[in-house]
Amino acid sequence: MDFKPLSVLVTGSSGFIGRHVVRHLHEEGHKITALDHMPPTEPLPDGVPFYQCDIRDGLLPNRSFDAVVHLAALAGVRPSIHDPIGYEFTNVIGTIRLLDFCRRMEIPAFVFASSSSVYGPDTPLPAREDSQPNPCSPYSLTKLHGEQWGQLYARLHGLRFLALRFFSVWDSCHDRNASDPTLPWKPSADGSRRASRSSSTATAASAG
Repeated sequence: MDFKPLSVLVTGSSGFIGRHVVRHLHEEGHKITALDHMPPTEPLPDGVPFYQCDIRDGLLPNRSFDAVVHLAALAGVRPSIHDPIGYEFTNVIGTIRLLDFCRRMEIPAFVFASSSSVYGPDTPLPAREDSQPNPCSPYSLTKLHGEQWGQLYARLHGLRFLALRFFSVWDSCHDRNASDPTLPWKPSADGSRRASRSSSTATAASAG
């Protein structure tokens, strides 16, 4: 089957995961548009346009895409406890604005960056997709609500929706972690570098 490049809007493109997604999809031959409220922290691949805007405002590119990869969010469990309204507005209202953008522009597919924190602290690991969510922070609750809104748009409007429940995400090329850049490395028994906490397994669950 012939390869067909997709046009993909990546939100949160200046973030830790977003930079990798933009680079990887571009290397695969897809047509990427990057979007973030912060300027890129590294040069974007040649030919990748960048929109600096805030998803909360709904001022999105006036064009359609084959898919949206939605990575933009306020992250962190502890900070969310002190700013629940800010997290709700960014992570839930911002996500709804993007979902409705897909409806209006007839964009067929939406990939949502959720979080393993929706499971809560008592879920046995490795977690399963059918494990019962039990969010214990404003951040994790906003991620679960984002999943539910995506599932609702899938039912109402036929959107192909996929939620990925990321655990701690690591970059083998940098001494830092997507969720906590201050977390130190420590060598493992096999000589590879590993995070100094047990929740660093690179596991993802999908919900749709």
